[in-house]
Amino acid sequence: MQQWSYKKPTEAGRYFVNLGDVVTQYSLEDLTFTVADYGLVDDKGVLITEYNSSYKFMPHNAELSADKLNIIGNADDAT
Repeated sequence: MQQWSYKKPTEAGRYFVNLGDVVTQYSLEDLTFTVADYGLVDDKGVLITEYNSSYKFMPHNAELSADKLNIIGNADDAT
């Protein structure tokens, strides 16, 4: 089973991104990260390095809703 991780993605792909520990319709985003000359960048043009430690990430799974995403545990990584 996939888990949330506070580690920033290192590979291009589609990810759920949530600001804070609790997942709500307001804190959850579904973003695609691509490789640019200067690192990973989301589909809004934000560099992955600009995301602070309050963001958690999980590879995208279209079958999950915000309610289901909220009950998935976090990996033990605080970086």
